Amino acid sequence: MIPCVVSRVGVVPVPHTARRAHPKEIAMDEPQIDRTYLGCFGKLKKRRLTDGVVVHHTCTATPKATRRALQSKACSTHFEIDRDGKIYQYAELDRQCAHCGSNNHRYIGVDLTHPADAEWPREQIEAAGRLFRWLSEKMGIPFVYYDEPPRGFRAHRSVGNTECPQDFPYWEIFCGDSREETK
Repeated sequence: MIPCVVSRVGVVPVPHTARRAHPKEIAMDEPQIDRTYLGCFGKLKKRRLTDGVVVHHTCTATPKATRRALQSKACSTHFEIDRDGKIYQYAELDRQCAHCGSNNHRYIGVDLTHPADAEWPREQIEAAGRLFRWLSEKMGIPFVYYDEPPRGFRAHRSVGNTECPQDFPYWEIFCGDSREETK
């Protein structure tokens, strides 16, 4: 499988020189995940289908503020990645969280702690890459980024009327390029 990014402009294959090994080519150990708050959103119904992962930004400065904001809106998510790269799991993978409207039954939710207009820290981008690769292997999700509905990893804005998650650098995870290399 050739890794690629799929967007409204079409399929963009990753150049051979930038290609990273597909998760099936590397045994992916589970990243370090803090499960202290597992179950913090209460009892969630079972999700039977997993088409992929929807990625969000939180507009909060801390995971505690994120949990409080989500709970006040009766929303939930499976994971949050803090700005320092720490990964928190809030819900079991087979549970349906409230994070992407009518698509909740299809997607795992990953929130990125991200105050508005802040830069994306390297630690957070790298942690997202580790979590995404692990989820790809564990859940059988194709390791590709999509703007439109097939299976894979998607931005919240692709399933709802939002700009979430702002300008998260997906290409660094899925293509191996840094911001400087793509300019």
